[in-house]
Amino acid sequence: MIIYSIIIILPFVLSILNLSIKKEEKFKLDFLWFSYLLFSLFIFGFRYQIGGDWNNYYAAFMNIANFDFSQKMSPGFNPNKININNYEDSIIFYLLNISIGRTFNSFIVFNLICSIIFIYSINKFCKILETSKYVMYGFFASYLSIVVHLGYVRQSIAIAFLALSFYFYFKNKITNSFVFFIISTQTHIITSIFVPLFIKLKNIYLIILFLALGLILIIFAWEKIYLYYYYYLGDGIHFQSRGAFVRVLINIPFFLVFFFLKKQLKISKKENLFFKISLIVLIISIFLLFTDKSTIADRLALQLILFQGYTVGKIFSNLKIYFMKNIFIFLTLCFSYFQFIGWVFTTNFYDSWLPYKNIIFQ
Repeated sequence: MIIYSIIIILPFVLSILNLSIKKEEKFKLDFLWFSYLLFSLFIFGFRYQIGGDWNNYYAAFMNIANFDFSQKMSPGFNPNKININNYEDSIIFYLLNISIGRTFNSFIVFNLICSIIFIYSINKFCKILETSKYVMYGFFASYLSIVVHLGYVRQSIAIAFLALSFYFYFKNKITNSFVFFIISTQTHIITSIFVPLFIKLKNIYLIILFLALGLILIIFAWEKIYLYYYYYLGDGIHFQSRGAFVRVLINIPFFLVFFFLKKQLKISKKENLFFKISLIVLIISIFLLFTDKSTIADRLALQLILFQGYTVGKIFSNLKIYFMKNIFIFLTLCFSYFQFIGWVFTTNFYDSWLPYKNIIFQ
């Protein structure tokens, strides 16, 4: 618990320091931030039997790379026999597994590289609003980093690539943005719902490329796509996600704040489009939620955590009074930390995260 608390709290401490530090001493803050990111990488990358789907990812990694299992599945991690998921709908994640497996023959290296991708991408996304990056990262640390990245690696990597896509989108590097968006959708198909962001693309070649990839995906992964439909939307078992109502509906206040403070926050056309598409995602998620399809609603709405963080950063960057900035940092810290505490005390998979274990200290 102490390890996770440090990861959540430190960005907010650095945010407070950033308000008072002199420009010529900014390098000290940069050094502290780099040290914090390395510490997070060590905690995430070298974790051992941490995360609700540890066994599933381990089994998939060894299976894809055609290796025999070199260690027993840990107790408490999906004790039933593992059904290996195929990755026809996520070619990038499949290639990541097979390339690391064939090169390093190490699941720890796989986790380390995934954590590098995740930390780099989320840090990059936070740099869209440079003055707010510590607050934004701290906001993401409690749930997106600790819960999602450690527990549900594939979707966290897809969200990481989506965050990179958003970064380049707001920096007017549309080609780079589109490339990372494609990579994101080929890591987890759920992120493809943000495709309207690129409908107005002037580069016809990028549109053709996306349509071609989409067609290829439908052809080669049709059985998997149909299986998703059958189990999550069709006549199959409608999986229920514990806590989905809270995780989906908690988005509403962020959208209301963004909408009612549009003028004060000086929202650009790109930001407004980001808001509208995210709002559509939220409406679809709420509809699915109230039609007893909570799991797909939960997974769909999970991507909106990027919008939540962006809203937090946008508000903070527009605050002018030093005292108000400190109050906002404190309130965001409270929200972030209590979100994590609330999850700890309500989840059925507490043992999958706590106590924290590290491969170095085994």
